[in-house]
Amino acid sequence: MINKSPLFSIIVPAFDVEEQIEKCLNSVFTQIFRDFELIVIDDGSTDRTQEKNFIFNESLSWPTKINHTKK
Repeated sequence: MINKSPLFSIIVPAFDVEEQIEKCLNSVFTQIFRDFELIVIDDGSTDRTQEKNFIFNESLSWPTKINHTKK
């Protein structure tokens, strides 16, 4: 079986954006075109950005990658 890579990647930098991250991710997943992967890069947010990313990710049946680095 051949594992087909997505046509492109959407990379979302997310640092202390708990108020905006859900709206951002919803806008990505309401697109008609679906051949993409979503990568959220959170470089050590000190607010609830990481928590909201994981809650959003658990509600999807879509492959996503979330990177969170604590400083």
